Amino acid sequence: DPVVISKLLKSEPEVHLVLRRPRVTSHTVPKLGKSLGITLKHLPRSSALYIESVAADSSVLACGIQVAAGDRIDSVNGQRGSAKELLRLLKASDAPVLTFSCM
Repeated sequence: DPVVISKLLKSEPEVHLVLRRPRVTSHTVPKLGKSLGITLKHLPRSSALYIESVAADSSVLACGIQVAAGDRIDSVNGQRGSAKELLRLLKASDAPVLTFSCM
């Protein structure tokens, strides 16, 4: 969570960070008339949608996509933009192509 990291950097005299590159994959996820089964969050100026939780019966997991809380969606149908724009694209598509960055 970027807010937590920011607070730690400001308050702690010493912080140890471990950086890892995410696994980036793109998948088509058919909604089949229902939601994707993931709870998303974003910061006001964010350019990604952060996965907060994944339902056990989600469309994403049914497609065999390995995602978890803390992973993010970086683009929808090949388009990047603000988090609000990504949400708009996601809502407008019945089978969005989602680019995930997974830790």
